[in-house]
Amino acid sequence: MEIGTFKELKSVTEDKLITAVNSCLALQGGMAPDTRHILEAIVYLDQLSGRKQDSQTHQMLKYTWWITAMTGIVTVATIANLVCLFH
Repeated sequence: MEIGTFKELKSVTEDKLITAVNSCLALQGGMAPDTRHILEAIVYLDQLSGRKQDSQTHQMLKYTWWITAMTGIVTVATIANLVCLFH
């Protein structure tokens, strides 16, 4: 499988990228892969790694938002408790 353009690389599914890596690293007629195939595999692996990192970053941003919201709620509850206690 050959992915010709950057746009194609960004839009191809993860399963196809994994298939492309396997194809690049497979023995070619009993011979080890050449430099071109190894470099292609590295590009595909970098793309997979970047996608995983993007997913993790998005998840961490969601967690950060929830922690911020919970901190705000606890702050308001603490202030309300102090007002009730000393009023």
